Amino acid sequence: MDRLLAGLPWDKSFTPQHVSSLQTPAFLVDVPTLKQNCQTMIERCARAGVNLRPHMKTAKTWEAGFYMTNETRRRITVSTIGEASFFAEGGFDDILLAFPMTKNKLKPVAKLMQQLEQVHIVVDSKEAVKAIKDFDGRLPVGRKWSVLVIVDVGYGRLGVPIADSAGILELIRDMMDSEEIQFSGLYTHTGQAYDARESGQVQKLLSQTVESISDLAKKIRASGIDCPIVSIGSTPTCSVAKNDLGAVTEIHPGNYIFYDWEQRLIGSCTESEIACTVQVTVMSHYPSKGHMVIDSGWTGMSLDKDRNETGYGAVVRETDLELFSMSQEVGKVRSKSGSLNYEKYPIGSSLWLYPYHSCATAYHHPRYFICEGETVIDEWIPHRGW
Repeated sequence: MDRLLAGLPWDKSFTPQHVSSLQTPAFLVDVPTLKQNCQTMIERCARAGVNLRPHMKTAKTWEAGFYMTNETRRRITVSTIGEASFFAEGGFDDILLAFPMTKNKLKPVAKLMQQLEQVHIVVDSKEAVKAIKDFDGRLPVGRKWSVLVIVDVGYGRLGVPIADSAGILELIRDMMDSEEIQFSGLYTHTGQAYDARESGQVQKLLSQTVESISDLAKKIRASGIDCPIVSIGSTPTCSVAKNDLGAVTEIHPGNYIFYDWEQRLIGSCTESEIACTVQVTVMSHYPSKGHMVIDSGWTGMSLDKDRNETGYGAVVRETDLELFSMSQEVGKVRSKSGSLNYEKYPIGSSLWLYPYHSCATAYHHPRYFICEGETVIDEWIPHRGW
């Protein structure tokens, strides 16, 4: 147990063990790298003069949230009601629920407002605003719904298109008609950055996003409406953020705590900054077929892969090896050069894999083994469910 975590609600004893003692597949986290990734993002925000509201959807653990918030347990982003409740239980506050609000989720959000000092929700439609207005439950005395408008800056998944500034202003005015709603700002996810394959492309996208969201915030303020929060994010864009972020007040990356092989391909990180691996065991050799079999399929890794790559993620320190096929519990590994040295990888030996998408891979594992070198020093139990 890290001494920084001692005395916190999740403080527990743990007997250190060597990684060779683990059942595989096992999700390993190199904690010095994780801490450095967190510190780097904290310092990047400080230089840019913006707040960091890290997204919890990647790691989903109290311990990770502790380091991501610079030990404050304040100002986080979540992707489900379940995550919000989980982190509230762990002593976290100022939570932004980053999904369009619907009627069936208002009651649990109101319950969270009874527990926490600050809770924020997002909307992208008049129907959502009407559901909030029509809520027949009770809010804490003196509290209002803190609501942001989610804006689409080109990713196309969620939000009011940023070009529709008139529609966004109309939506804001609609919610301001209610004495129970406080308009708190703008939220956007720059997910299109994942289509990039070098940091220059990501930097260009970030600049375009900063310019367009800043212009929108200025229009809102020029109409006499306060816009206190302007929140943008995705790990690729936040990993290349410089000092000038215009009207942006906060960023909300999440994957950076682990990074992964995809982020390395994009240019968000170097290989040495990837903090997670999946430890697997070689189960069988098939020389006639040119591959060997490991004890992890897509349930231990995920089927996410790069459109230009033939493998899933990468094998640590083994550039000639490729995880090229997976079923549910079995993976096939071959040599890229076509000549696999089976003697180098005996049955029962270990390999370590960088996941292509650490968010998806982590979700498949019920516990994370926290390591310093080859010593497991702790276990973190992530939240599961919605």
